[in-house]
Order: sequence, then C-alpha cells, then structure tokens
Amino acid sequence: TGGELDGGSAELTVAGDFNAAGGLIGKSALDLNGSSDRVDLGTQLDSDITTSQTWEAWVKPSDTSSNPILANDSVTRGGYLRVSSGARWYLTGLSGVGYVDATSTILVDKWVHIAGVYDGSYIYLYINGKLEAKNAVTGTVTVGQNMWMGHHANNDTYFNGTIGRVSVWDAALTAAQIRTMMFQNFTDATTTNCVAWYQFDEGDGEDVADSSSSGFDGTYAGDSWAGAGTLNWTSMPSSNPT
Repeated sequence: TGGELDGGSAELTVAGDFNAAGGLIGKSALDLNGSSDRVDLGTQLDSDITTSQTWEAWVKPSDTSSNPILANDSVTRGGYLRVSSGARWYLTGLSGVGYVDATSTILVDKWVHIAGVYDGSYIYLYINGKLEAKNAVTGTVTVGQNMWMGHHANNDTYFNGTIGRVSVWDAALTAAQIRTMMFQNFTDATTTNCVAWYQFDEGDGEDVADSSSSGFDGTYAGDSWAGAGTLNWTSMPSSNPT
C-alpha cells in the first residue's frame, strides 16, 4: 500500500491492497447488494445502550438511495444511522428533535466516515471527523429491538455498497477521540467503553465477529466480501455549527 497526501488537497488516494484481503480497516469488508444482504446482530447489543452512546462506521455507498448502516428496529421504528445523498443519525425515545442531518453531500463510490453521538444533552453527527450538526435532546433511548447492519427493517431498505467497519460505544466520544480512532483497527485503538467492534477480518462465510470482549457476533445474510481496491477519501469542509 502506498499513497501521497498533499497538505493543500482534500483528497487522499491509496492504491493497491489495503491489507491481505482488501479490507479498509480489517482484512476484508462487506459488499452489500442493496436488496437482501444484511447482518443480524440480535437484540442484546441494542439493550446494552440506553443513554450516552456512539455509533460509527466507514462506508462506501454505491448510490444515493436510503442506505441504512446500522438500525435497531423491527415493525416498530427505531434508531438508525444512514447515508443517502446526505446522512442522518436518529434515536427514538428522546425529548426534542431526536435526529440530526448532515449538511455535506455524501459522494457515491467514495469512502466516508460517519459517527453519531448522544451525550444526554445533544445529538451530534460527524462526517470524516468533523462536526456537521447537533440538536438539543434529553431522555433515555428506546431499546429492545433487533439490531441490523445494512438493513432498516421498519421501511425494508438495504445498504447498497461496501461497509468497511462498524463500532458501537456506551459513551459519547469526543471529536478528538473520533478523529484518533478513524483509521485504527481494534488492536491499536483505545477501546474503553466499546460495546461492539466489527472490522470484517473473516473474508467469507456468514459469521461476523465482534472484536470486543462483548461477544455480540453477527450473522451475515449475504455472500459477497470485498477484495483489493483503492481508497479515495475526500475530506468534507467543516460547517462549524454552533
């Protein structure tokens, strides 16, 4: 792997194998078809996070339709982190506006890092480590439903594209913490308060392992895993919300 970073440019291009099997952070990544592929994470992961929390992921969407990255719902609408031409972080059970939208445009076939944070007073959305927007909210998050990766059960939508990493935390990560761990794998990251971490080292099959000690392994209803490729990551301009 090699690349050049120009201090005056917003784009970093790294060509070749990211590692042994072509993953972004781990050894592989999930290639989801947008119609049926998903990872079932069960109900216990959702039940473990009711107050301060962070959901984050590296994704590369293949289109601008509604692409759910992570969702805790069934026939009843629940929380979700998704991208389309923009991005949204939404939680249920809160007083106030329980969602926040990105101001930047999400580009097709470009890797983007997205993180949703709730600290008990505000809900925040970060794109590529930069705060996009926040809303004042309070309360306890509604839990107890199934957690899905790549699927929003309530409106039956699926992620179309590649997911390179997903993690869930029972703490509100700061902007500095998000920027530090963006490019780290589980071994290198400081993972205090990490409830689940998926970096897709498997490369094939239906098992998706949780790298944390929680044991929230998932089952992949799909058969496509990423191989070698090129990372084109474009930094988003900061909107500097207040």
